[in-house]
Amino acid sequence: RRQRDQKLEQTQEFMSKMEELANIGAWEYDPETGKPTHITGELQIYGVDPESSLTLDEALEFYHPEDRHQLKTNFRECIETGEPYEMDVRVTRTDGEQRWVTAQGQRIQQQDTQVVRGYVQDITARKERMNALEQIETLFENAQDMLFIIEYSANNDEFVVKRVNHAFQSATGLSNDDLQGKTPQALFGEARGQKIEDKYRRCLETGQSLHYEETLAEEHVPHRD
Repeated sequence: RRQRDQKLEQTQEFMSKMEELANIGAWEYDPETGKPTHITGELQIYGVDPESSLTLDEALEFYHPEDRHQLKTNFRECIETGEPYEMDVRVTRTDGEQRWVTAQGQRIQQQDTQVVRGYVQDITARKERMNALEQIETLFENAQDMLFIIEYSANNDEFVVKRVNHAFQSATGLSNDDLQGKTPQALFGEARGQKIEDKYRRCLETGQSLHYEETLAEEHVPHRD
């Protein structure tokens, strides 16, 4: 018993140190006793006093109802079969704020018994960035204006087309495959392409947004090779 308590203290110390490296809260569950061990980081993610102790059911109540059932199922399967799990779920803190976390668990052998050990990591910022990128992607593809993305290659000191939107492809009859990786000079000819590249270069050097209007006449539409 004493040896097991010492092992538990060492485990808690290790998990506490791990939490310092990222926004992670570690936990452990002993199926024999039905007792969970929550390390400070996990409780902080829930918005709970670090000195508090939570039962398993109390901890699960912080998870969104639409995610809780699957989390419980994965947790039970982990205990019974040893199948590890990792899933992104929503947590509602004590102050009502909703956060996204990655919940992970795995069964491990610890001396003469098996326990489930895992972590909860706050990934709200990453989720928000992904959602913002998805919104930008939707706006880019569905815009009625002809839009394109130019990428600067420092190694070759050149500007190349990374991609164009649907409206651009419809207006020109050219696909992303036709345009991707090509420089303005390759697409529009040396003289016209150079003028376009000069505008991009000024934007790159000054860090200021580039605003200009240009009419794309039929003779200026780039042609396939």
